[in-house]
Amino acid sequence: TARNVSKFRPRRAIVAASPDPVVLQQLALEWAVVPIVIDEATSTDDLWRRTVDAIRVSGLGVPGQRVVLSGGTQLNRPGTTDHIVVRTVE
Repeated sequence: TARNVSKFRPRRAIVAASPDPVVLQQLALEWAVVPIVIDEATSTDDLWRRTVDAIRVSGLGVPGQRVVLSGGTQLNRPGTTDHIVVRTVE
């Protein structure tokens, strides 16, 4: 998903969060993609929490800022993106 969004040359950073360093190395070559390592998630709620926390800790998002997250309900399986959520950085 990060690669596809990158093709539109957005003005904002695209954060790619993954536990797989090889995936993150590949995505680092894409326009505006900032790779962030997160631990493997056990549920989609856990994935969103880990991702938003990583965005805050990295300084890419500040408390109160909204972020758009995309992912799949089939965790840790590439190509299964099936939803988008908006969360607020806390």
